[in-house]
Amino acid sequence: MFKNEFYLQDNEGSFETYNLGDFELEDGGVISDLKITFSTYGELNNSKNNVIVVPAWFSGTREDYESYIAKERALNPSEYFFIVINQFGTGLLSSSHNSPEPATMENSPKVRMIDYVRAQHQFISKKLGIGEIALTVGKFKRVLQTV
Repeated sequence: MFKNEFYLQDNEGSFETYNLGDFELEDGGVISDLKITFSTYGELNNSKNNVIVVPAWFSGTREDYESYIAKERALNPSEYFFIVINQFGTGLLSSSHNSPEPATMENSPKVRMIDYVRAQHQFISKKLGIGEIALTVGKFKRVLQTV
């Protein structure tokens, strides 16, 4: 396992971790014991309809959004509940850098964008009990529908 001191809470600030368990990938393969790291800002209202999901970009982390989240900024936590989710592969959560054998580096399973979306959907619905979000900051070519 590769150790990277950059991806520690001392450097990245406060975040929470949620374990999704063994996560099956769309193209086959499994990420064992998949962990999602995230931070929330603002208050979730009783109707749970003020949710905006902010997925981090590839190699970015939720800390990169800190400067945009404030009352007088683009992402206003006094109006919405923001969930900023790190993308796996960053080192803050499950990645080829911190996974145990045999899923390290060149043996890492192939992950597609839809896998990130599915993992985030599972986290949001199971951990937070949210069935619908108001908005996602970012762009996806394929939309996951809730049933």
